[in-house]
Amino acid sequence: MRLCACGSAALAGGAFLEKLADSVDPGMSPTARLAAVISAGTTAGLDDDVSRILYEYWPHMLRDAEQRRIQEELTAAQERVYREIIDAGTRTGEFSPLLDPAKIARTMVAPEDGLVMDVLAGSASSEYVLDLMVSLAAALLGIKAEILLEFIAARSVSAPAS
Repeated sequence: MRLCACGSAALAGGAFLEKLADSVDPGMSPTARLAAVISAGTTAGLDDDVSRILYEYWPHMLRDAEQRRIQEELTAAQERVYREIIDAGTRTGEFSPLLDPAKIARTMVAPEDGLVMDVLAGSASSEYVLDLMVSLAAALLGIKAEILLEFIAARSVSAPAS
């Protein structure tokens, strides 16, 4: 059973990271990539069981070293996604980070994880969580939240209907 549980968590983590990767294109500006990743990070898996599986395994990592390792790898991968975008935006002059980029990347992952739990539990809407995450990123990176929201809205309009 333990192998199955860890395998399910690892598969769900991989699916989540794939949704983040699919949300960005190489030609996007760092600001557009940030908007896409925030949007994907707050909605990825909400239309299927990806997020639910990940959150259901969180209590297991308190007692299971393998579960903890899988969660740590997922968190580190999420941080790398944000860090690469922050570094690129800093190089282009789009971002003016208020903290060390590694701290900002970690700071983005933690509330994203917690707030999505609120969406899954029904105590917050996806729109509210998206607004909070955009506001946080904008404050930490010295950009306007409205710019991120415009990128998110533009992608929502251009996304094909499922």
